[in-house]
Amino acid sequence: MKKITAISISLLAAAIAICSCEKQPYLTHAEQEMVIEGWIDNGGFPYVFLSKTVLADGTAASVEDIDKYTVKDATVTISDGEHEFEMIGIDINEAIRKLKEAGVENLPFDKIEDVALLPPYVYTTALCIGQVGKTYTVTAVSGDYKITGSSTIQTPVEIEKAWYEKVTDDPSDDRYKAVIRFTDNPDTHDYYKAFVMVEGGKPMYMPSLLANLDDDVLKKDGSIKREGNTIEMSIYQDFTIPISEFQAYFHKGDKVSVKLVKINQKEFKYWDVLEELTIFSRNMFFPTTTQIQATVEGGEGYWCAYGSSYVTVSIGE
Repeated sequence: MKKITAISISLLAAAIAICSCEKQPYLTHAEQEMVIEGWIDNGGFPYVFLSKTVLADGTAASVEDIDKYTVKDATVTISDGEHEFEMIGIDINEAIRKLKEAGVENLPFDKIEDVALLPPYVYTTALCIGQVGKTYTVTAVSGDYKITGSSTIQTPVEIEKAWYEKVTDDPSDDRYKAVIRFTDNPDTHDYYKAFVMVEGGKPMYMPSLLANLDDDVLKKDGSIKREGNTIEMSIYQDFTIPISEFQAYFHKGDKVSVKLVKINQKEFKYWDVLEELTIFSRNMFFPTTTQIQATVEGGEGYWCAYGSSYVTVSIGE
């Protein structure tokens, strides 16, 4: 029997504990854990979403279940090494309203149209703004559950150029990808990840498929366009759950916002393995036994401090 892997509600639309064995396809018991999804960008506020794992016992889940497994009674704090701030738990729509009233721009979400996208409750504070070079430690406590995680904001890598490319020469084929160009530091071992948000689509930055890059691997991998220290990364849609509904490409008229982040090795592995599981977990011909390793202690999920840079590409213009 494989080890249990926990994945949060907001990434997969239901928090599930996965295990498989030949005679018993579903779990009958698994200890419930708290799951965190949280981040802070340079120049941005911290955001934390908390939920609990759900037993994969074959019972059909619904959108209503998301609220049931959302943690709304936690005490969440963030420290920058000098000061500690308590984060306020608030309904997503109320949080958006208050942040907009305060004149905050470039919110990671500006409406909540699909509650299956993420738990409809966020912990945040306007008293802590991400700064490059600082380490941010988050602690979340709810009853007997306690999660802690630390991460440092690295110096962002500038996106030097962004454009779009048509997938084929067929004039009737309306499929495009975006491409970004940036310079990698040859003297350091760095890890990158790209997120994407399409105007009118999902209301927050989501992980772009196949956009997890280890620059040490890039030096040996001819499939990535690289000239000297210049890297060109292809940007695709976010990996949709279920993966069977995934559409990789953009279309003419799409306004695509890209966020390129610099992360550490542990965070890179978290996102890389999550993507692998998402793509292959339901494919009998490409089974995967890789386990997601949380970036936090005391629970599942991730806390990341992102050194982020942004660019927008208007497809077909």
